[in-house]
Amino acid sequence: MKKKFVMTVLALSAMVASPLLAKDMYGALAYSKADGAWGWWADATTQAAASKNALAKCSEHSSGCEVVLEFWNTCAAFATGSGGSYGWAHGPDENQVQSKAVDFCSEHGSGCEVRVWACTSR
Repeated sequence: MKKKFVMTVLALSAMVASPLLAKDMYGALAYSKADGAWGWWADATTQAAASKNALAKCSEHSSGCEVVLEFWNTCAAFATGSGGSYGWAHGPDENQVQSKAVDFCSEHGSGCEVRVWACTSR
């Protein structure tokens, strides 16, 4: 009986500790205002790595890329529209962040569209 109790306590401890031990996952979105090129990266183990990789992906298509959004443990989206308008959002749901990014962009211009979005696995 004692052995079964100890095993149950150990199993429950592992279940409770698992989320606490899970590592943060980072993402980044890069965009070129000059020509609309974009790149993204998600599930990097550091924010620096996510930004570097998103910038590298964007730079495969343009020399004018810059990181426009960094995030962790969530989804993010970046939208642009006429007259240099832009908007971004982050949150737990990919559809919601895309909609919010367009809404935010639309407050400053028209014709807003999501240019890039990504989600981390955590």
